[in-house]
Parts: sequence; structure tokens; C-alpha cells
Amino acid sequence: MRDVPEGWRQVQLKDCGTWWSGGTPDTEEPRFWGGDIPWISAASLKDFRITDSDRRVTRAGSMAGTKVVEPGTVLFIVRGMSLKKEFRVGVARGRVAFGQDCKALLPHTSIDGTFLGHALKARERNILAMVDEAGHGTGRLPTDLMGRLEIAMPADLAEQRRIVEILDALDEQIASANRELAKRREVGAGFVANIFKADFRSSWQNPTVGALLEGSGTIQIGPFGSQLHSYEYTSEGIPVVMPQDIIDRSISPDKIARVSTRKARELARHLLVPGDLIIGRRGDLSRCAVVRTENEGWLCGTGCLRIRLDSKRVLPEWLALAYTQDYCQRQISAMAVGSTMPNINSGIIKALRVPAPPMEMQRKAISALDAQRDGLSAAELKISQLIRIKQGLSEDLLSGRVRV
Repeated sequence: MRDVPEGWRQVQLKDCGTWWSGGTPDTEEPRFWGGDIPWISAASLKDFRITDSDRRVTRAGSMAGTKVVEPGTVLFIVRGMSLKKEFRVGVARGRVAFGQDCKALLPHTSIDGTFLGHALKARERNILAMVDEAGHGTGRLPTDLMGRLEIAMPADLAEQRRIVEILDALDEQIASANRELAKRREVGAGFVANIFKADFRSSWQNPTVGALLEGSGTIQIGPFGSQLHSYEYTSEGIPVVMPQDIIDRSISPDKIARVSTRKARELARHLLVPGDLIIGRRGDLSRCAVVRTENEGWLCGTGCLRIRLDSKRVLPEWLALAYTQDYCQRQISAMAVGSTMPNINSGIIKALRVPAPPMEMQRKAISALDAQRDGLSAAELKISQLIRIKQGLSEDLLSGRVRV
């Protein structure tokens, strides 16, 4: 056993309370389904606080092959695809029934159920190491191994509950921040939809992208496979932007591929400069981003098109925004080629008509969207910081390194 702080004890999970197995009432029997008792399955156990489910059983269903447990019961997944990457555990806030892919543990009166749920989630890495495969990629968590898992906890129930209060307070802050983020996204989506209302568009110019390229503007297709082979990608070097790296009109560097400086010189005609647009030309045809200063010198990759404007009639940021809207996407879908996967080429892009309001309106709209994007970034940063705080504090509180 590991060392535990004074006033704490180490308990195997099998000795923490009463274990229950679940089941599924006959799905062909209407009398069993559509009631008011949530029925929890591997698919629906997604929240730590279990309050409801997309499927509910009736009183008759609750007595027909499943099990109903009381508030405070800990439920966790023992079989399912999700076990390959995460351990789902939650605590019932009301009476719930559950399926055979879950186990339920009603803790002894000396153990707080929410504390036990937090303690199990904190041991996720150890628990996932126990998972084996039940066939067809389905993960299986052996109950005997799970039962031998050792959990450290305060002997004093009041101390367990004080730890829960702290973790619950952090969870509420995270939930509040997520609600704020969702509201910001909703406002942003409404703002964009309002910009492109048909009654506004009717008074705008409607040029083709080809007309906006007059002068020295160009469209460049990314390198073909014969020019850039998979074995030439490296862990370090010059980033190469692929369609999957274009997310929400920005270029994500998180999983971006790279090539050596020498290879980048060979592909110099595909270099990106600030103000370029880069578009995915196959598969998801709504991917479009503006190249920022931090992306300068990166490469347009296979599967992408680079647009370099030479026009005083449209901002690159406006064109990227317009490209992702229904008005342009319907044109793209109608013109795309390919029997198995939709593709576009430079000719299709040149023929695309783009709503182009006066430049001053474009600037104001993009400025407002940039402010909203900054707000989203701040909200996302706040959430990530809170999650890191909770992770660190959970480890300290649930191990007894920090006492309440």
C-alpha cells in the first residue's frame, strides 16, 4: 500500500460499498420505455453529475431486466468503445436505471459518493491501463481488477465533503465559462448570418473571383504527390498547411506537417505570404483561411489552393468569410467535380461569384468579427486555465498532499 496522510485510509474499491450490475429491458416492449426514470448506458454517461438521459424507462421497465439505484450511487463504464481513450464515471443526482455496459457502486455511509467519483476520475490513467479488448475494438474493464484498485480517502466524512465542495466550485466555474463561450459563439454566428442577409446582398457588387485577380493576382495549386512525398515530412522544419489544418478561417499549427528547409526551397513557388487565402480543394470544401503574419514562409500543401489577390475591391478577410457562407458554398457544391470525393480547381474558383459590399463595410464587419474572435480566445484561455487549476488541485486534494 502507498503511504497515506495522517487521518486517511487506503481502501480497495471492492470494499467501498455495494456493487450492482445493470441490464436492458426488452427494447421491443413499449410498456418499458418512455417513462420518467433515466436509463444510463455507455453512450449516455457523459457528465459527472448524472441527472438525465436521452432514454428513460417506465416503472414496469425498471423491473424488467435493469437495475434502479439511488442518488449518490457511483456509475462507471466497464465496456464500450470509449474505454479506449477515456474512463467515464459519474454520480447519480436522482434515481436512475442503467445498462449492462455500466457498473454501479453504492458507497458505505462512511464514504461520500461524489468524493469517490472524483477519486476514480483522478485515477483514470491507472484504470485505463487495466482495459483489455472484448472484440471489434470494444474496450472491456475487468471487474476483478477494478475491485482491487486502492483508493486513498480521509477517514472523516466531513473532510471528504469539504474536498468535494472545493472541486464542485471549480466545476461550476468551468461550466459557467463554457456557457459564456457558447453564448459568444451564438452571438458571433448570428452576427455573420445578419451580414449576409439577402436584402443586404441585393445592393452589393457581385464580382467573380477571377475579376478580383485582375493585375498580378494568382491562384496556385499546392504541390502534387510526385513533388512532395510522404517520406519527406519531418518533425521539425517549415510547416506545410493541409486542408485539415484550416479550422474556423484560421490555420491551426497543432498537428501541422513539416518539411526540411532544403525541401521548402524546392517548393518556393508554394510559399505563403500574409494576405494570401488558402483553401481546401477536396473533401470538405468549406475550409478557407487568411494567412497571417505568423504563417509567413509556410507552404501551401497538397490538397490546397492559394489565392493571392490584387484588388482594391475586397479584403482577403472578407473573401474568406464570404467563401464559407451558404451563398458561395452552394455555388461551390454545384461546380465541384469528382465522383467519390468533391474537388475544386482554379477554374471553379475563378468562376465563383462573391458578394462584395463597399470596402468601409467590409472593414467594419471584419473589425467586429476580430473583436469577437479575441473574446472567444479569452474565454477559451480562461477555461483551459481553470481545467489546469482543477487538475492540479484534484491531485493534491485527493492524495492528501494538500489538506483542507
